[in-house]
Amino acid sequence: MMRLCVCLVCMLLLLSGCGEPPRAVLRVGVSPWVGYDPLVLAGELGLVDARRVRVVEVGSSSESLRGLRNGVLEAAALTLDEALRLADEGMAIRIVALLSLSDGADAVVARPPVATPADLRGKRIAVEDSAVGALVLARVLQAGKLERGDVSVLRVEASRQRIAAGSGNVDAVVAYEPIASLLRADGARTIFDSRRMPGEIVGLLVVCEGVLAERGDDVVELLAGWERGLAALRADTAGHAALLAPGIDLTAEQYHAILGGLTFLTLGDSVASFEGRAPAIAAAGRRTAESLREMGLIHGSGDWSALLAAEPARQALGGAR
Repeated sequence: MMRLCVCLVCMLLLLSGCGEPPRAVLRVGVSPWVGYDPLVLAGELGLVDARRVRVVEVGSSSESLRGLRNGVLEAAALTLDEALRLADEGMAIRIVALLSLSDGADAVVARPPVATPADLRGKRIAVEDSAVGALVLARVLQAGKLERGDVSVLRVEASRQRIAAGSGNVDAVVAYEPIASLLRADGARTIFDSRRMPGEIVGLLVVCEGVLAERGDDVVELLAGWERGLAALRADTAGHAALLAPGIDLTAEQYHAILGGLTFLTLGDSVASFEGRAPAIAAAGRRTAESLREMGLIHGSGDWSALLAAEPARQALGGAR
């Protein structure tokens, strides 16, 4: 009788799947910003272990933020201002890598007759409800010597900005690539871009603090995937531009042109920045935090150095090769 009971228990254990549960996949949200594309490339080319890391392409950075807040994502590619805003809300996150710097890839594009920032007076501007959108909007208003009350601001997610512009309901759009290029293809023209706010828009990789503590090896694999994806893009820029461009409705030539407005950063660059050996980036981070405080978007110190976690990038440097 005892043997029969033991056999029944064993059968029940097998049927109920009480063995070792499958390893959860670390989900990283990536919005359609060309500065994050080495992660997309790593996923598509199998340069990151798909059993451990999944690159989840989302429609906008707002979706990435929602995914982190709701626990649908464990990591996300964000801009520094978005990360600071998230931390200011009280979310426990860590910055594990810097990915790219915008040097023209964020822009304000407008329909004629708007030709300069000053021409925005009395006009309707579409902007995503994000910290980076607010930051670019503040800078273009400063450039035009305008106050916030001088314009009408419409909150439009990035995935719908082209529709809003085409409807004629807005005169200008605060957009990032590839959306800015798509709007230019529709007849808009750039009146301001991130070359006039150097170092202020930094793409980075954010991980939930608990995930970093419990699944550090998966975070290391994710970072190694970034390095492999970046190396692949640099080794065959034309070929991979042709691969990535159709997914964002661009030609390979348009995609290649967008890359001129970006500076990609390696894991080595990240470690140098985290250790204080890249003072220019650190200074830009302080300026961004101060701007967010002035705009009332964050209330704390905005000390991004308190969010940095350099060790995963150090470990990944070896594994990425």
